[in-house]
Amino acid sequence: HHLTSFHLLPAQWLSDVIDSIKSDDPDSKLCSTRRSAGVPFFVQAVTSTEPATGGRKCFHSVMKELLILALSHVREDRLQSSQAQVHALNILRALYRDARLGEEVVPYVADGLKASILGFKSEQWAVQNSATLLLSALMTRMFGVKRSKDETNMSKKNCQTGRAFFHHYPSLYPFLLS
Repeated sequence: HHLTSFHLLPAQWLSDVIDSIKSDDPDSKLCSTRRSAGVPFFVQAVTSTEPATGGRKCFHSVMKELLILALSHVREDRLQSSQAQVHALNILRALYRDARLGEEVVPYVADGLKASILGFKSEQWAVQNSATLLLSALMTRMFGVKRSKDETNMSKKNCQTGRAFFHHYPSLYPFLLS
């Protein structure tokens, strides 16, 4: 019985964090400054160490919840709800950057890019800033890091054709055109 309840703790912790982010509680202990402080690293630590043999249910659940928050069109006069969006963008950034999650994050890249781009339209500076940081992480995830110091030939590395890009992320084509 103790092992069963112990096994359920990570899912409960993640649920508690998501609930705290969603709440409009002004007394929330979460801090949206300093890139959400340690919250992204906590979520990253719990999700990236989840055994892959179980299908990483916690990871997939958290990604879906965070993307809903990140993609939500926030009423700009509600600072608290924009803080939820900032936390979501910051946590997503940490998850997209985590090499341990590898291919697990790939199905969520297109929605992450949408959240990042839509975040630029926010009137809240904190949302714009977090969206920019997320975009940087996604560019690295999609195209890789610069591996060569040879600036003249760099264009041959870390790139792909538009056809290949939209084959990988088909939902981005209509989104970027709209």
